[in-house]
Amino acid sequence: MSRLIRSFLFAGSLVLLGACVTLTSSGKKVREAKSEDLVQDCTRLGQVEAPSPFTAFNDSRTILKNKAGSLGGNTIYITDFIIGSAKATVYRC
Repeated sequence: MSRLIRSFLFAGSLVLLGACVTLTSSGKKVREAKSEDLVQDCTRLGQVEAPSPFTAFNDSRTILKNKAGSLGGNTIYITDFIIGSAKATVYRC
């Protein structure tokens, strides 16, 4: 099998695995703020990251929400998103 075909199969497998991300019970309680103005009166808890370049944006969002929920946050504001890799600031509002 050629190297190119193996590379495509590997990348496809990673994409399919990334599609299996589900919200945890704490992640379900986290909302996404569309503007920094919406979190200005909230307590900042830290930064979370979804680092996989093979993850779809919705899966990255789910990973961020799950991590935010683990920190005790209930709101995220996504600060960076580049080809599947995403970062967000976590808040408790």
